[in-house]
Amino acid sequence: MSTTHFFVGDEVVIRYGLHQGQKATIIKTIPADGFKVKTDAGYVLFYSGKGLEMAPALEPSTSSLPATSAPSRRDAKQTPSPFRKG
Repeated sequence: MSTTHFFVGDEVVIRYGLHQGQKATIIKTIPADGFKVKTDAGYVLFYSGKGLEMAPALEPSTSSLPATSAPSRRDAKQTPSPFRKG
C-alpha cells in the first residue's frame, strides 16, 4: 500500500463520506498521512490520504486573463454625484 502525498495548497476531491465529491484545498498536513482540508463550501475537515484524490487540472480559460481593452478605474470618466458637491 502506498501513501498519497499532498502538499499545502493542493486542490483535492473528497472520495468518501458526507462530503464525497466536493472540492477542497489542503490547509495543513498531519503526521501519519493525515490532512486538514477546507472545502469550497467552507467546511474544515480531517481526512487520511486514502480519502482524497487530486482534483482534475482545469484548462486555462480566457476569462482568467486580465482584460486589456477595458479602461482602468482611474481612466473612467467621473460622473457628478447628486450627493456630492463639485
